[in-house]
Amino acid sequence: MSTRPTVVHNEWGYIQSVLKTLMKMQGYMMAKGEKIDSDLYIMLNTIVNQSEDRLERLLKEKFTR
Repeated sequence: MSTRPTVVHNEWGYIQSVLKTLMKMQGYMMAKGEKIDSDLYIMLNTIVNQSEDRLERLLKEKFTR
């Protein structure tokens, strides 16, 4: 039995925690009235929620305009 899925899962958990922190920072920025990139916020939110299909679609839309 391979341990790779566990390693990938742990790495994904770390990545998600970093992205959640970025989202909190953006939330604070919005609360202070600063403008943020809404597409970036949606992408971060999508990544955190593990919706890979939606993320892929958003990335394609963002970078193929």
